Amino acid sequence: LLANHLFAGGKFKAIVGEEDAEVNILQRPYTVENLTVPTEFCDMIDGVRERVSMLGADVDATAYKDKTVFIDPIDGTREFSTGMGEQCTILVGIADSTGRSVAGMIYRPTPAPPHFAFGCAAEGCRMHNLQGAGADLDPPRLATTNGGISKWTEELLGAGLE
Repeated sequence: LLANHLFAGGKFKAIVGEEDAEVNILQRPYTVENLTVPTEFCDMIDGVRERVSMLGADVDATAYKDKTVFIDPIDGTREFSTGMGEQCTILVGIADSTGRSVAGMIYRPTPAPPHFAFGCAAEGCRMHNLQGAGADLDPPRLATTNGGISKWTEELLGAGLE
């Protein structure tokens, strides 16, 4: 949905996705690789695809030609595959032509209400609904899945991020 409907049309320098599965959400029966999507999800997929395509139509055709979009549609794949889908997130990052991160979004769709955090320094925008975090995210915080934490992440946590 994100790569083919929101960010599509050559509006960005590149789109980098972590999962490269063959996905069909244009013609029923919908499939992911050789798996058929259960019928009860088809109307929801149709509605989301339509809304995401409408958002994509609003993305300026030239303003982001030097930006690269990075998409991780299921961060926390291990958690997802072991029945802990509530711990999975959708991650989108945008980098400028030098590779510097300029914007990003974290979205965890399964809790009620869904959790999100996003920001873009150039636009002065930082928003979230993360539990236990102040509106200004001061001090800075680090969001992770409940899965394994890498040595690098442990070092970030040790540097004072909560």
